[in-house]
Amino acid sequence: MGGSPVTILPAGGRFIASFAIPAGMEGLNFTILYWDKSTGAWVELPDVMVTPEGFVTVTTDFVGIFVLATK
Repeated sequence: MGGSPVTILPAGGRFIASFAIPAGMEGLNFTILYWDKSTGAWVELPDVMVTPEGFVTVTTDFVGIFVLATK
């Protein structure tokens, strides 16, 4: 979106959170968490995938704060 933060998705929109696997951490078990401000807690997202190109990704129907974490 031109470098601007995305705060609202259009109806039916999807957001892809994608993180490069840091050097030396290949082969670890990764997940992506998002900050749920209504509960004040990090929430693990389902259906996280590791791509052959070395990225950890997840597709959601919402935007927010996302972090890469190991399990």
